[in-house]
Amino acid sequence: MTWTNNERSEAISLVQRFIDNGQGIRQAFRMASMKMHIPYSTLSRWYYLIKERPMEPVSESAKKMIAIGVCYNVKEAMLSRAGAIDRIVKLYDKLTDGKEDRASIRKHYEQDIENRRTHIIAEVTRKHRLSGNQLIAVKAVAREYDLPVLQVTKWYRAFKSFLKQHSKKVKK
Repeated sequence: MTWTNNERSEAISLVQRFIDNGQGIRQAFRMASMKMHIPYSTLSRWYYLIKERPMEPVSESAKKMIAIGVCYNVKEAMLSRAGAIDRIVKLYDKLTDGKEDRASIRKHYEQDIENRRTHIIAEVTRKHRLSGNQLIAVKAVAREYDLPVLQVTKWYRAFKSFLKQHSKKVKK
């Protein structure tokens, strides 16, 4: 099914209004989905494509679409989806007209994704300390960033096991 640009912008603004009124992100998507009769996953994709759009103005519409594609693929790469970083590099190469080295672009985005994961793990750690319950902390952060709970749990457990192994090495 196809939607017009007007319907897309109306749906995104409805989601934003629900969020501004104090609803959680997932609840806002669910409510807007029911009201506009647009699937939840489609609304989520539209919202994140718009939300993470680069702040600097791009004059050509083709370059805007490339920039949006880069932002969407960053989220896909965070979830370890196959080929997402390669798509980011190709799109960014088109955006800069091939003026930058592909290896440095790849390294930059890999570091950016790792920084985002580290930030999410720090949020889980903070909320875990506050609530005292790991599951509640993971669910809250996953809901906040609209990520799968299992993925956030994997990242957090990997971080905790890394700390445990590191602390054993330091004690010896």
